[in-house]
Amino acid sequence: MRRKKDASAANRTAMAEGRKTTLWAVAAALSLVTAAASAGTHIDLAEADVPVLLGTGPGDRLGASLASGDLDADGALEVIIGAPGFEPAPELDDAGVVFVLDAELLQTLTAPARADTISPLSIEGGEPHERFGETLLVSDLDGDALQDLVVGAPSWGSGDALHSGRIYVFFGPLAATGSVPCTEGADAIVRGDRAGDRLGASLEAADLTGDGRPELIVAAPRA
Repeated sequence: MRRKKDASAANRTAMAEGRKTTLWAVAAALSLVTAAASAGTHIDLAEADVPVLLGTGPGDRLGASLASGDLDADGALEVIIGAPGFEPAPELDDAGVVFVLDAELLQTLTAPARADTISPLSIEGGEPHERFGETLLVSDLDGDALQDLVVGAPSWGSGDALHSGRIYVFFGPLAATGSVPCTEGADAIVRGDRAGDRLGASLEAADLTGDGRPELIVAAPRA
């Protein structure tokens, strides 16, 4: 899913400005919630003027995981939403899906919309019950100033590898559109050692070695 990289100074500046805008919006939202709490009031999201996204059907679990970043390096923010209960086909129950949506498009919604109808890119799980999209992480893992996407599927595996778990790494920028099977689009796939490991149950990135580049931290809580 990688395309020709563009890590120009202008591109990095646009990405930084996008992150600043996002942080400002989050800070504003937190201020609103804090003010409401201090006043002893509550916010009814059903009545609030905010975008509403719907899953494609019962059991999708849309919103089980959330992340944001500039995955296509265009200077604009994308919102990444996991739906680990999604069924791409009748034989792929709970395979899961990750929707990548334009943040600017979300701001234009005036009525609830199904995520699959407005998402320019969806990455679908390839095996039943793997729950692709249970966890998400966006970070620059390879130090190229471009955002990479990591998706956890902790329930992946069958037989002797039941629930050993998998993670899928997609190096940026992501240029694909439409529905993409996770195994075809991923640049790297890592699986758990043994049945029940549930590799990918949680994801984090941090600079553990002090070299200025984050390391990927992956939990396997039942290993």
